Amino acid sequence: MEESNLLKTNDVKYIIIHCSDTSNNDTAIDIHKLHISFGWDGIGYHKIILRNGIIENGRPEFWKGAHVYSHNHESLGVCLIGKNQFSDLQFDSLKKLLLRWKKKYPN
Repeated sequence: MEESNLLKTNDVKYIIIHCSDTSNNDTAIDIHKLHISFGWDGIGYHKIILRNGIIENGRPEFWKGAHVYSHNHESLGVCLIGKNQFSDLQFDSLKKLLLRWKKKYPN
């Protein structure tokens, strides 16, 4: 991996929250396959939160994401599975993840 693709702790200034706009049953593997079909190197998000609250890994946190145009070099991306309604379990997991990331990435 080229050094220009690395995301260092001090580089992270934003945490971007997305929704998948896909089936409520999709997982990180499904998103990975979708992003591969776009010609990307793989899943663009760093974490995926399933409807049941399980947090799945996406792209490693040290690797720049592919989730937000012109800010991938300074952000982490998390994606909630779903289109417009999300579960309380997802929001609970999102809160835990955001608190953990805020501590790990204080900028």
